[in-house]
Amino acid sequence: MRSARRCAPPLRRRWQALPPTPSRSQSRSRAALPDVRRGPASQPRSSAVTIIGGRGRSIMDRRTNFQEAWGMTIKLHTKPLITLLKLQPQLETADERTLSLYLPVRAEGFDAAHYDLLLNHLAAEYKGRLDEKQAKVLQSELARLRTHLKLVRPAGGPGIAAFSNESLGLQSLIRLPESVPPRIEVGRPLLEPLELMLRRLPPSLVVVVDKREARIFASILGEVIPLQHVTGQSVRHSRAGGTSAPSNQRKAENRARANLKRVVEMIDKEVKNGEFDRILVSGPGEARAELIHELPKPLERLVAGHLSASLDTPPGKLMVDIREQVAVISRREEAG
Repeated sequence: MRSARRCAPPLRRRWQALPPTPSRSQSRSRAALPDVRRGPASQPRSSAVTIIGGRGRSIMDRRTNFQEAWGMTIKLHTKPLITLLKLQPQLETADERTLSLYLPVRAEGFDAAHYDLLLNHLAAEYKGRLDEKQAKVLQSELARLRTHLKLVRPAGGPGIAAFSNESLGLQSLIRLPESVPPRIEVGRPLLEPLELMLRRLPPSLVVVVDKREARIFASILGEVIPLQHVTGQSVRHSRAGGTSAPSNQRKAENRARANLKRVVEMIDKEVKNGEFDRILVSGPGEARAELIHELPKPLERLVAGHLSASLDTPPGKLMVDIREQVAVISRREEAG
C-alpha cells in the first residue's frame, strides 16, 4: 500500500494533467480578473485638483466617477450615501463641470463680506492649478454660489456643502452637522467628505404622528426634507353615555387604526425607496405606541428612538425642532 501511494502522482500534478474543462478555464479566468474591491485600476481616471483652505495646503488627487471607483461594492459600503443620492439625484449624474464647495458656517451669524473673503482666498489658491476650461467653470459657478449663499444666508449649523453646475441646473446646498475645513474643487461632485460623515451619522426616517395625521421627513446630515403628509379620517371619541357609546368608541378606534395603517404603508414605501436603516417616531404617547404596534417586524426593528416634536407646531418650526433633536441624539450616540 505504501509503495502504491508513493507512485501515485501528487494531486496538483494530476489536476494539471487533466484536459481543460469549462470549470477549470473559468477558475483561471476569474483569477486573472482584477479585484473590483480595489477599484478598476485598468480604467482611465480623470484628474482633479483639490485645495483645502485654512492651512495653505494643496493636494493633487486623481479621482474617478464615484460609482466606477467603488464598482460592485457600492451597495455594501456606501448605503447612507445612496440614501443621500436618492434625495439629491442630480449629484449622482453631475459631470466634470461641477463646482464642489465645503465651508464652515460663521457662528456669529451670516456676514456676506466674511464669505466673500473666504471664497476669494480659496479661488486665488486654486485657479493657478486649472487649465483654461476649468478656470472658466470655476469663475462662472463660483459667481452662482456667491449669489445663492446671499439668498440662503446659511446659519443654524456648523458647516455646509454646496454644489453648482449651471449646464445641468444643479444648485444644491446641504447643511452639515459638524464643521468642515474650507475646500473647493472643479470636477465630478466631491462626495467623499459626506460619505465619511454619513458613516458616523446615518440618515433617519422621522415620523411625526397622531391618530388622524402624520408627516414623514428624511433627516440626513443637517438637513430635514419633507417626504409625505398623510391625512386620514377624523377621529372623535364621543363622551355621551347610553347604549350607543360602546359602538361609537369602536368606530373611532377603527378609524384611528385605519389611519395608522395608511401611515405604515407610507413608511414602508419610504424605507424601501430611500434605503433607510433607522426610524425615529414622534407624537403623543398613545399614537406613537399604536403606530409602532402596527409596524411589521422588519420595520419595527428599525425604530431607534423617539422625539418630542408635535404636529401642532407650524411646519417650518417643526423642521427646526426635528433638526435640533436629531442632532442631540447623534451627539449622544457618538459620545456613548
